[in-house]
Amino acid sequence: MKILFKIEHWNFGEMFVGVSWEYTKWDIYDDLTMNVETKVGNNINNYTKKISQEMLDEIIKNATIAHDIDTIVDGCDGTAWKFEQYNNDQIIWDRKLSYIFGIKPLEKIAQLLVDEEKE
Repeated sequence: MKILFKIEHWNFGEMFVGVSWEYTKWDIYDDLTMNVETKVGNNINNYTKKISQEMLDEIIKNATIAHDIDTIVDGCDGTAWKFEQYNNDQIIWDRKLSYIFGIKPLEKIAQLLVDEEKE
């Protein structure tokens, strides 16, 4: 089992101590395993699930498109995302923690992950 992606979603909006969602982190592996960690208030929840090959293919496709997009989105509120893509345990793409508003392939990955978390 080899890591393919580490993706993080952080809340930079208004937060209330002890009750607010702070972050979600996804580690996605080549055997379709996805480890998820979410922090809400002082509670951290971890779980593992399988994703479909179609979902992984869609994430890879959109990440590949995003490799060449270096758009910086200014913002001071809301949520920000960090993306790391791996090949043979080496980082091959790293987008630092930043806003992704209007960057369609990154928004697509974000939507896939958020939708999967709801299931």
